[in-house]
Amino acid sequence: MKHFRFWPLATCLLVSGPVLASADLDEVTHRMDMLPEVYGQISLVMEHNHTNDGVTGGKSRFKDNESFLGVRNQHEIVPGLDAFFRAEWWFDADNDDDSFQNLEYAYIGVEGDFGRVWGGTDDTVYEQHIDHIANFFESEFRNGGETRNLPGAFDTGRGNLLQYSSPGRDGWQFHGAMQFNEDGDEDMLEEQGKTSRPFQLVSSYQSGNWEYSFGLDSNENGKGPDNTTIYGARATYDSNNWSLTTQYQYRDDVADVFGMLGTYHIGRTQYAFAYERERDRVEGRQLTHAYTVQFLHNLSERFRVYVEGHQAEPRKTAHRRDLMIGAAYRF
Repeated sequence: MKHFRFWPLATCLLVSGPVLASADLDEVTHRMDMLPEVYGQISLVMEHNHTNDGVTGGKSRFKDNESFLGVRNQHEIVPGLDAFFRAEWWFDADNDDDSFQNLEYAYIGVEGDFGRVWGGTDDTVYEQHIDHIANFFESEFRNGGETRNLPGAFDTGRGNLLQYSSPGRDGWQFHGAMQFNEDGDEDMLEEQGKTSRPFQLVSSYQSGNWEYSFGLDSNENGKGPDNTTIYGARATYDSNNWSLTTQYQYRDDVADVFGMLGTYHIGRTQYAFAYERERDRVEGRQLTHAYTVQFLHNLSERFRVYVEGHQAEPRKTAHRRDLMIGAAYRF
């Protein structure tokens, strides 16, 4: 009888063993999915700047070029609704006395059939969809932090933001952003006829190889010469191995900026050329022409080398010429 009593018990253990193992595996998989992804980049460049003002001349420097470290994650709350977050910091890879310099991104949000809503610190929807050329090249800033290319004259900052992107419908998508500046001087803002809650509206449309974006930024944040609205438009044609982008931004009595960007890919190599023109209406209608060229080669999926050249030709101030030779490892 003992033999027959043991056999059902043994059978139960043999059957339940895989079930328990499967449950443990599911729990481990679930916990792994909850862990954030760690990503980043180390980028170094040899840069030569020449300012033709009769005083500064040429200067060369080996420096960090926008190295960063970040964490991000997205997971399902309930079927059809995901939560996500992202946090990213810049650091100087060429200075052992300087660690993380500033917070680049920090936001949380939810995403579902209704679209995507997120709040915190991020590039605004206007910058993401309209101001493409100023954010394209590897070397965004000159020595000293001066912007190299010619961004649009929009003032709404990257912090205190609440943003929304709709789901795509027949190629159309709509985006909005509002900045909540609760710590500003409300009396001063009211006296100047400004508010502390600037907003942005952007619509984008995709059809075949074409993408179009139209947007505005109210600029009502107490910065800049006034709170006039900036209007922008961008059109991009993207084929298998080349693309062409044109964009235009206009802000009355402040500035208008026009730009064209062309790229060509062959294998792991990318060639790019950009022309930009800015008419600064604040500084006596100062006119600036800027040219940027790039050669970039991906040695692998994570490691790339590049050469970039830039020349800016303001009509009334010193011309600037830059040459950058760099490498970046992304993980």
